[in-house]
Amino acid sequence: MNFVIDGESRAMPVSKPDIVGDCALDFLSRQKAENPFYLLVPFYAPHTPYDYQPEEYRKWFEGSKFSCFPANANESLAESRLGRHAHDVKSMHAYSALIAAWSHVGRIVKRLEAMGVRDNTLVIFTADQGWNAGHHGVWGKGNGTGPLHMYEESLRVPMIWNHPARSAPVRRSAR
Repeated sequence: MNFVIDGESRAMPVSKPDIVGDCALDFLSRQKAENPFYLLVPFYAPHTPYDYQPEEYRKWFEGSKFSCFPANANESLAESRLGRHAHDVKSMHAYSALIAAWSHVGRIVKRLEAMGVRDNTLVIFTADQGWNAGHHGVWGKGNGTGPLHMYEESLRVPMIWNHPARSAPVRRSAR
């Protein structure tokens, strides 16, 4: 897999989430605590195809029954390239491993703490879409299924804002 870094295409021997997480840490290592900075960390995972999760994340889910994935997925309601994931333990395993790759967020927060800037840094965690992984009988985000739909799982995404020096922790939920 190739990534473009500083205008140069480079072959990278590790997974996409690992590359993005490592690049974020590299960026932070070049910052001075007294200077403002902006860092966007666009993790690709979880996203199809499910062929790029490293073994270190997969092993956490060995032997799982994956009870969080509804068992009622209907392959006929999913786009042809996604329908094959319904009821597929390998896909559930891969999807779960890709979620586990978000552990890089913790690495980034720890680096901010080590730099002494965590309390004065706004961290926002969000996603571009939700996902049905057997929910409502489908596998997909809604606009890639047939018939098209917009179930709650397709629309509900995490949105966490955290700025320790400016706001006290509060839990809010739309549910």
